[in-house]
Amino acid sequence: MKSVIIMHADSPLFFQLAGELNLFLQHSPDLKQAELWLFYYQDKPSALPAINLDIGRIELIKANSRYLPEAFLQQLQQLQQQRNVELLLFNGDNLGGELATRLAYRLQGSSCLSVEKVALNDRQLTVDKAAYGNNLNAIFTLKNAPYCLSIARRAA
Repeated sequence: MKSVIIMHADSPLFFQLAGELNLFLQHSPDLKQAELWLFYYQDKPSALPAINLDIGRIELIKANSRYLPEAFLQQLQQLQQQRNVELLLFNGDNLGGELATRLAYRLQGSSCLSVEKVALNDRQLTVDKAAYGNNLNAIFTLKNAPYCLSIARRAA
């Protein structure tokens, strides 16, 4: 499954969010390779986070604004049309959740927020996430690609 990780280098939590992503990847062994689409506003990032995954390609994307989701969405739609990615992973912060939801709607795909684990089965994506105030673990099968997911926030 063609996958991409989408991050925002100008976030003050950039490296913390990368640590949370690594924890997510430890619990999702089916994800073996992905591209990294890294947004930045003014200056290209001077350092990249360590990600425990085979990153096949890094795309640095100059954002039109520091924090305007609409601008990010337009650029993501264009990239999606060019690359036809099936799984788009966003950080668990507010921006990541908003982008995952709105992009899935625009692409007529599926979204799920605060995902703790993913599994690929017969070209379907199964996600695990906490439900009912973290009292239950819910498992959902997403059927419409592309899948836009935000990962669960954890101490990293």
